[in-house]
Amino acid sequence: DDDDDEDDEDEDEDDDYETESGSVTGIPSYSIYSSVNGSSEILISGSNNKKPAGKEAKKPSQRDADDSWRQFRHRHPSDYQEPPEDSNQTIQNTDEHEPVIDVYDHGKNATIRLDIDVQIDLAEDIAELARLNRLGWFKKGVALFEDKLKNHLDSFPVVVEYADLLLQQGEYTKALSFTEHCCVLHEHAEMYAPDEYMVLRSMNAYASIFATGTLLPALEALKGMSEFMKKEKLDSLKATK
Repeated sequence: DDDDDEDDEDEDEDDDYETESGSVTGIPSYSIYSSVNGSSEILISGSNNKKPAGKEAKKPSQRDADDSWRQFRHRHPSDYQEPPEDSNQTIQNTDEHEPVIDVYDHGKNATIRLDIDVQIDLAEDIAELARLNRLGWFKKGVALFEDKLKNHLDSFPVVVEYADLLLQQGEYTKALSFTEHCCVLHEHAEMYAPDEYMVLRSMNAYASIFATGTLLPALEALKGMSEFMKKEKLDSLKATK
């Protein structure tokens, strides 16, 4: 009789818990045990939602449920990430001139056009050209200019070093033609600073004296340089006051 009473009590305890089972795509099956006093406990039971034949579901402990839940969270962290904000709203919040890529649009390729100013470092080549000029190795200097520097006439160090090389080796006609060409380029694009342009004009006048035997270009260059120096002096005095 005592055994029968214990069995009846076990059945009564089992009746106090109503079992509700369900499954979610990508989430293991779960069982929710609702007690009569309103509390509930969760058991993560794996992907199979069916109970084994001949066995009754047992009331899980809170610790087992918490451990199973943490393990599932660890295996599937992406299922609990916050949904991304609307990509259109993100684009609206950015500057209209700023390139924008929709990072959530993985189905299309994005092509962005960027205008970048590229500058080439000519310091080593210019230093080598000056060294060859000092040593009198003019042919190597001309070869270096033709190979690497002839397309960089907007750089004043390139222009002045090569013009000086031509003057040093007595190529006055070439020096005259080269400096005149650079002066014309400056008049159209203003590639050089005012003082640099004055130096270029003086080298052109010097080459003109030996190439043509005339002094008029040299006198005009001298007059222009004198006016430039007076203007620079006045600007300097105004700046100090």
